[in-house]
Order: sequence, then C-alpha cells, then structure tokens
Amino acid sequence: MAGFNTKCVQAFYGTNTNGANLPDLNLSVIYNLGSNSGHCYRRYGSNNNDSLAKALNNLYNKPEETPVTFTNCGLTAYTFMCLRYPGKRRIVSYDLDDECQQAVRNVQGETVFWDLAKIDELKIQEGDIIFAEPISNPMLVPYNIKHICEVAHKYKAIVCVDNSLLSVANYNPFDDGADIVLESGTKWLSGSGDAMLGILIGVDIPQVLYQYHGLTPNPLDCYLVQKGIPTLPLRMKRIRESAKPVADYIKTLTKYVSYDNRLGMITFCLGDVTFQNTFCSYLKVFFWGPVFGQSNSTIQCSDFRKVSYLEPPFNWCLRISVGLEDPEDLIEDIKQAYQKSLDSKKGKVLRKE
Repeated sequence: MAGFNTKCVQAFYGTNTNGANLPDLNLSVIYNLGSNSGHCYRRYGSNNNDSLAKALNNLYNKPEETPVTFTNCGLTAYTFMCLRYPGKRRIVSYDLDDECQQAVRNVQGETVFWDLAKIDELKIQEGDIIFAEPISNPMLVPYNIKHICEVAHKYKAIVCVDNSLLSVANYNPFDDGADIVLESGTKWLSGSGDAMLGILIGVDIPQVLYQYHGLTPNPLDCYLVQKGIPTLPLRMKRIRESAKPVADYIKTLTKYVSYDNRLGMITFCLGDVTFQNTFCSYLKVFFWGPVFGQSNSTIQCSDFRKVSYLEPPFNWCLRISVGLEDPEDLIEDIKQAYQKSLDSKKGKVLRKE
C-alpha cells in the first residue's frame, strides 16, 4: 500500500506513469446521458466529482466503491445529513461551531445538544445520528472518537465525524469506528481558499436531494480541491512548525490560549470585543476573515456571547489559522498590532497575571 504522501500526489496526478496524467477539467454540467440522444442538464455529478471521490476514498483507506457525496460547503453537509435521515434524532456536540449548530437546528426534527465527553451518560436511541468532532472549533478541545463510536454502536446509532479541523492529513476517523466522515474541501485540502466544497464519505444522498436542493458543486471546485491535495502533507508540516513559536509568543501576552500542536490553529483572548477588533484592524500580515486552512494566515474575531457553551472570556475569542509565511513575520505583526491597540486605549485589555 502506498504511503500517505504518495497517495496525496496520486490524488491529482493519478497512477499512470506513461506521461503527464492530469484529470480533465469539465467547465460545464451538461452531459450526454447514456441512451439519451440529446443533452441533459445533470444536477447530480460530473467527471470531476467522480475523480475526486476516488482520490478521497484512497486517502481515507476506503474501498473505491464507498459512496462519496459532495455539497456546496461543509455547513450544507450538516443540513443534508439531516435530510438524508428524516425522523432520526440528532445528537450534536454542545461545543460544535455555532453555524453548524444552526444548520442542524434549521431542519425539522429533534436535536439534542450534549457534552460528548460524557457520552456514557447519554440515553442513546436506536437510529440516532451523532455529530462529533475529534477536536472542537473554536476551543480546540480533543474528543475520544473511538469511545464515542463504541458507545453509539451498542445502541445501533450512526456516528458522523466532522474532520474539517484536523483533516485526513492528521487523523482518519474511520480507524476509530466512524460510520460517516465529513470534511470541508474549502479548508486544508484546497489550501488556497479558491473552492467551496463539503464532503461526506460513507453515505449516499438520494438523487431527489441533488435535483431539488442544489446539492452538487460545480466541477471546477472539485478540480481545485483535487489540485491542492498533492501539497497537503508539505503544507501541514510547515504550518505545524510555524504555529508553535506563534502560540508561544501569544502565551506571553495572555493566559487565555488554546492550542493543539497538530494544527496551525490558535484560539485566544486579549481583551474585550472592542480591544480585539482594534487589534485586528492593526494587523498587516494576517488576513481578517473566518476561513481557516489556507496558505495565508487568517484571524477571526468572534463574538459568541449568545452561545452559552463558551465561558467568558472565550465567548468573544480570536482564532488564528497560521499559514505559510515566516513565523518571525507573524510574531512581529502580532507584536506591533498589540502595542498599537494598547496605545489606542480602546476597549479593555486582559492582562496576563
């Protein structure tokens, strides 16, 4: 079996060694369908979808015939999981990202919010769908997916693991018993922030949902995500190396820091919302925006005060996604923005004790 780095290269370039073997790019969703003599507007798939699906199954060590469903973003994947299993009770981690929580809430049906670290205390019903994460966003709290799956499967419940934060480069939830894996192609897989794609591995979506709910992404998004995979291991290695000194420096400014060394993600608090917005406005290297997993470093200032699961001050946290820049430049950028924020006297700073 090929190693992970080799698989990532083959995900785009294929395994044909007789010359350049790039996947065809179809910039249309119009296809000649079998016996149909004319052309039909096909809402449910393309050659690029199929090519990416095969690559993802290979990366996740799944058989080629394992169903892979694409949505237009990761949030949509949550919605369509609910539609795929109508009438089933949904168990959602209490610290799941608020937008993902809203995606589940907005679909008719019963939703239970629970601390999945205490899954042994949950009264699971047969057929329940449990949405779990190996590490939470934005607090970066790790969860024991293997134990969650073992408990859930005792009651014949389905476990869908959102692997967007770690990605297949760091973790394979199928190894720990997950039934379905959700991953955002927009993030680490693409690496450039130029595609919008949600991925569900291990579940098929009926064609009626494709046709009437706008599920299928365009072929270009699939192509862009597939094109980013060969550099995934190198990007992740560099990002991990750069994130540590950045996290270490932030720890000199505040005690409110959450950091996982598998990722380039750092969640922290420097002050109240006003202070942190001022801090972001002075940054010159970091891009201010909610997307993570890109080649450029980004920062998001999130006001979660209406979300009860986050304790102050983390309910107005900053979240950094470290990119490929020199870490010295990132630290210097934080340093100058922090000093200018202090000098502005806007908002309240959280001093490190």
